[in-house]
Amino acid sequence: CGMPRYEIYNGLQTEYREFPYMAALGWDSTFKAGTYDYKCGGVLIMNGYIVTAAHCAVLNGLPPSVVLVGGTNLNDSRNKPIKVTQVIRHPLYKSRNLYHDIALLKLEKCPVANPLCIWTLYALDSVNITAVGYGHTFFAGAHSERLLKTHLSVIPNRICVRHYRGDISLPKGIADTQLCAKDFVRQSDTCQGDSGGPLILRSTSPQGDEIDFLVGITSYGGGCGFGKPGVYTRVSQYIDWIESIIF
Repeated sequence: CGMPRYEIYNGLQTEYREFPYMAALGWDSTFKAGTYDYKCGGVLIMNGYIVTAAHCAVLNGLPPSVVLVGGTNLNDSRNKPIKVTQVIRHPLYKSRNLYHDIALLKLEKCPVANPLCIWTLYALDSVNITAVGYGHTFFAGAHSERLLKTHLSVIPNRICVRHYRGDISLPKGIADTQLCAKDFVRQSDTCQGDSGGPLILRSTSPQGDEIDFLVGITSYGGGCGFGKPGVYTRVSQYIDWIESIIF
């Protein structure tokens, strides 16, 4: 535990059920019994499983207790927390760095929400993607209880690695199991508080329908909109591992 958690910096508000698969991970509150502190994000895939960051699977020695799925406000009474029954971190993940930063959470019951499809190819058909999270609106600011989104552009790993030379969390640079993204126009970014949230690609099917796909999980960054791109776990590289667990 102790890894930084990232949230949306300078983000835009979302509409109710705009991202029905978005999840918030909650831990038992130390201040008020029967309530939860939501500290990480995640995304509903299928069969009652949530994908999140491995460094969110245990915080301060404890796994998340519950998950909220589908809302746009942590205080919305329409969404009821669902208990987490199992936490599975990727076997190659090590807390001293941020490679293989992916985990699965099994829920007690399946939420009444549409899961997010997973993009299965390494290459993306667009550099334009969206990050979603319950985020700080500025660096070191107050936590937002509203779900925020921000539009980012994918940056090639060979360029992204220049920003992270010497970073102890990425001693081998940017791996092919990771991707980077940034908004250099609005300086919008992921920031402290919502690691594990989804990076979403909207693609068009042969029938002309728009479909959202999960391409990344928020993992790491440097300064909330100031200079460095955000680093995300590239989910397509973990398809075999995910399928071995959920099916």
